[in-house]
Order: sequence, then C-alpha cells, then structure tokens
Amino acid sequence: MLRLTSGSFTVDAAAPDGQPSRSITGLAVPWNVATTDSLGTKVMFMPGSLPEDGRPPRLLEGHDPAKVRGLVSERANTSEGMMFTARLASTRDADDTMALLLMGALDSVSVGVIPTKFSHSTDGTMIVEEARWTELSIVSEPAFEQARIEKVAASSPEDEEPDETPTPTTDQEVE
Repeated sequence: MLRLTSGSFTVDAAAPDGQPSRSITGLAVPWNVATTDSLGTKVMFMPGSLPEDGRPPRLLEGHDPAKVRGLVSERANTSEGMMFTARLASTRDADDTMALLLMGALDSVSVGVIPTKFSHSTDGTMIVEEARWTELSIVSEPAFEQARIEKVAASSPEDEEPDETPTPTTDQEVE
C-alpha cells in the first residue's frame, strides 16, 4: 500500500484490506457554522440535520446532475459535522475526476439538500434542523471552508485485474 500524507490530506493506493478502492472521505458539512451559498442564501446546519441512513446521496461533480460520479457509501454524524465516504464509479468521467482528486486540484465538497424543517434567524440565516440529503458534489470552492476531502483512495491501473476477454481474430475470406 502506498500512502502519501500532506497535512490532513491522505492518498491511499488501496483500501486497508488490500482490495482496490476508488473513494473519497471527508467532512460534508460542519454543524453550527453559518455561510452564504452560491445562490446568496445564508445557511447553517444544526447537529443531526442530515440523515445517516436511507437512500444514499449521489456523488456529483459541480452540482451538475448530468455529472454523476458515484454514490455516498457511508455517513457518520459526529460532533464536528456530517462525515462521509463516497465511492467513485468505474467510468471514464469518474477516472478524470479521480485524476484531479489525486493531484489535489479538486479537494472540496458541497451538499445538495432539500430542507424539510428549518427556521430563520433575525439576520435572515436559514437554520436547517432537518433535510433530505440528495447529493454530495465534488467542487473546487466549498460554501463551508471546512467541507474538505481528507482522504482519497485509488487503485492504480496496474493493480487491477487484466482483461481476460479474448481478442477476436479475423479469418481471410476464401472464395
């Protein structure tokens, strides 16, 4: 296993059990931190406002529903916020995203939610008490500074099983 560590960012070439892995882990959203989202809405998530179970959020790139890259596979409510692990699919687009993740060009995430229970503070901040978590997006600039990818696990192509599909051969036509 190859492990490179720089600050709190880790790259693993395989999962701890030695199996190939294509995943990211980090903090999806911090609790009790106010921010302004890309639409100009002030928002703050309360502890436990995002579910740990139910339908897994899709992993997108840049909040674009046409750019599905995988699924959130683990969710953990901690005192800091909602932690996650997401698995990337074995597609060309996800391969490109993984390359950017491995080099650190993409290092942040942003949640996509539908608030189901919320209130507004006197300054207009939406305080989310409960929400349906629909997606987690890999982004270059997060709404919450703390919403960072802390670990990237990726198998290199030479670690994967070779394709055993026989190469078709063509016979010359005989008249």
